[in-house]
Amino acid sequence: MRATAGAGAVETAASVAKLSGVGSWLTSLIPANVIKAAADGAVLPLIVFTLVFALAARRIDAALRESLIALFSGIANAMTRIIDSSSR
Repeated sequence: MRATAGAGAVETAASVAKLSGVGSWLTSLIPANVIKAAADGAVLPLIVFTLVFALAARRIDAALRESLIALFSGIANAMTRIIDSSSR
């Protein structure tokens, strides 16, 4: 029984050594290419990117922030028109 337990411990230690750390997991949450992450369906990295982008947008000048909001509002309205016209 001890021989089996010893062999199992060595295998377990080797498996643990192969696992990546928390730091690499956190780094993997930040997409290098947001468009590719969206195309691949990687939802969690997109959520993280959106949160970081929103926090950064809060820290820019108010006039620039309003322009950014207007841009995304225009995109949202255009997409809504496309969806509404295709469902008829």
